[in-house]
Amino acid sequence: MPLKYDPSRPIYIHVINKLRNTRTRELFAAMAADCLPVYAEHGVALHNCWQSAPGQGQGPETLEVWELKDFAAYTAFVAASHGDKADPRIEAWHRTRDEWIERYDAMLCMPHPASPTIAELKARGVKAKLVVHELVHTMSSKQGDYLDGLHNIWGPVSRAAGRTLLSLLYSPWNNRRAINIFGVGGEWDELPLWAGNYGHDKDEFAVWMTMAHSLRDDYNDRFLVPAPFSTAR
Repeated sequence: MPLKYDPSRPIYIHVINKLRNTRTRELFAAMAADCLPVYAEHGVALHNCWQSAPGQGQGPETLEVWELKDFAAYTAFVAASHGDKADPRIEAWHRTRDEWIERYDAMLCMPHPASPTIAELKARGVKAKLVVHELVHTMSSKQGDYLDGLHNIWGPVSRAAGRTLLSLLYSPWNNRRAINIFGVGGEWDELPLWAGNYGHDKDEFAVWMTMAHSLRDDYNDRFLVPAPFSTAR
């Protein structure tokens, strides 16, 4: 069933950045100094930020998830970025980020009801040294069904295998995209082995795989590691 907008929950901006180079240390330092404080003043808080890990997924990339209270906060941020009374610090940051970012793919997103907020992640003390980010191409208008199935069926299996939910997002303006992001291991020496991970829940795993195949026709998994200022790191 389609997901419904809940005005009591935040909305999100999900961004995939294609980088010009691998100098992410300098990029993150610039973000911490020139971006995060200014964005926060305008109601845009960093939910999480990651960079691509070697061996799985495209790179060099960074991914950002920004949290906003509501649509009014989003429109105010757009005005502060481009309107007659735009904040020059935001324009200056956009010029600075061009040194690292070649292009980006951004989506304004709604959260699934189970998707944790920044406050909820902090309250739970969530850590994630490695992240699995899945961008799913669903069947037409099946984003809600996919995320519901993933949460209700795959969720318990993934938790038993040591994964922690970080985000479940979808874009009402993009008919076939859904995003799920799971943390894997609170410390580097706690990263679980992939092989045989789901053997103890093989029936549930099989049910989810059958359901998932009926709701999606493609997906793209990335392995990511958190930026120093990411909420879960």
